[in-house]
Amino acid sequence: MDKILFSFIVPCYNVQDYLENCITSILEQTYQNYEIILIDDGSTDSTPALCDRISMLDERIHVYHKRNGGLSDARNYGLEKAKGDYILFVDSDDFISEKALSNFVVSIQKSYPDVLITRLTEYYGEEGIVEQDVEMADFFKNGISVKKVLQWDMKISKSSWPAPKKVLSRNFIEKSQLRFLKGFLHEDVDWSSRVMMYAKTFEICLEPWYYHRMQREGSITNTISHKRVVDVIEMAARLINGDDMQRVSEERREIISNRIMRSVYPMLSYYGKLTKEGKSMVVECCKSNKKIFSLAPDKRHKIFLLSTRIVGFRISLSMLARVGGIV
Repeated sequence: MDKILFSFIVPCYNVQDYLENCITSILEQTYQNYEIILIDDGSTDSTPALCDRISMLDERIHVYHKRNGGLSDARNYGLEKAKGDYILFVDSDDFISEKALSNFVVSIQKSYPDVLITRLTEYYGEEGIVEQDVEMADFFKNGISVKKVLQWDMKISKSSWPAPKKVLSRNFIEKSQLRFLKGFLHEDVDWSSRVMMYAKTFEICLEPWYYHRMQREGSITNTISHKRVVDVIEMAARLINGDDMQRVSEERREIISNRIMRSVYPMLSYYGKLTKEGKSMVVECCKSNKKIFSLAPDKRHKIFLLSTRIVGFRISLSMLARVGGIV
């Protein structure tokens, strides 16, 4: 591979106030061999026209307009169009550092891995930034192995799931038949779990590159609904009980499954804020997938499991909501 081509996949839905900032940050890269794939996912504001106007700035920008299908559908559409050797996912209300690709090239050229593990930054506007995974350099100071990467990403890192965190070989994506799960919220849980199931080779990049805009009004992650809770539980069950999980080593299966469950339990704390109907749907979902709750990563989870066996999910969830949930 003489010169690495990167593909930025950028889904866009009603982001007229943020899109230019996002694309400008990509166009300012010090490494210039890339393409930008903008997918207008049926926006109802001025985003479609803005995408078309932005595409005129650079021939490497390709715009596609499609009927609204959600984030997963837009990302999958982008994967079908991408031609790059490595794929990056950037949300259209976020932005990146100008040296992102230059730093990635240095790391990737060491072994051309399936997956490059990176670092993200939380952006709070005038309130400043918070860099994630600051312990990463120290953890890998004695080298990289599959075992260490799994431990880091699935046990130690506070940001295991975001799709932008992992830069992926397109060959690896196609060989593994990876696509985003449609119709679910928090689809990155499924995506990143499968990435870590299938990947055989890894590298890391220690320099933060991605600025995630936090607490944006209208963001899905800032809204509370029973669907958020139900989707994570059902995704966890699909992953943990699925055939693919049974094919990986016992060690890898345990560490990924435990990380998935450590994302399920905090979601249960939303129970107290749901409508009566929403609560009933969450209870039924827990009952239907009760097997996964036997995976209790630590003492707090074991206490909840014991409670469900004594008084059932409805009372246990009510008690959990009152104490603030399990993190």
